[in-house]
Order: sequence, then structure tokens, then C-alpha cells
Amino acid sequence: MSRIGPVYTPPEHRGHGYAAAVTAAAARWALERGARQVLLYTDPANPTTTNRLYPRLGFRPRHDALELRFVPGDRRPGPSESGAHTHQLSVTSSPPRRPTR
Repeated sequence: MSRIGPVYTPPEHRGHGYAAAVTAAAARWALERGARQVLLYTDPANPTTTNRLYPRLGFRPRHDALELRFVPGDRRPGPSESGAHTHQLSVTSSPPRRPTR
């Protein structure tokens, strides 16, 4: 198994296919070298990656995860202490498709 992440493109470089190309190449590299699965975690609130980019590359949802952080003391959690919800996506068996626009 291999894991990709985090994937991030600075705002000024978005829209050129860089993340798609690098993610596809990394997944292909891992699968060609024997990885049975390639995993990545994504934010379900990001429609660009979760709903468009990763499925186009061959990634499919596997399960949702929720990270909870517990803090000591008698107070309500602030934004930095709230849970982070992610999707786990994976591609198996064949290398991901090359990105298309």
C-alpha cells in the first residue's frame, strides 16, 4: 500500500493541471512498483478534488473518517479543536488515468 498526500497547489498556480499530473504520476509509480492500493485523504468540502479531480484519475471513495481531538478542561472546543472530516479514496489494480481537462 502507498499513500499520497497532502496534495496542495498554491492559488496562483491552480488551474494548470499540476496537481492532477503529479498525483496521477505518483499513483502510477507506486502501482507499477507493486503497491496493491494507493490511498489519499481529501476534504469532502472541496468539490474540485473530491468530486472532479480524483474520480477522473481513477480514485474511488473507500470510507469517511472523522478526527476528534479531546482537550482537557471545562470549556467548549474552539475551531482548532473541532473534528476534521475526510474521505479516504483509493485506486487499485490498474494505474490511474492520465489527467484530462
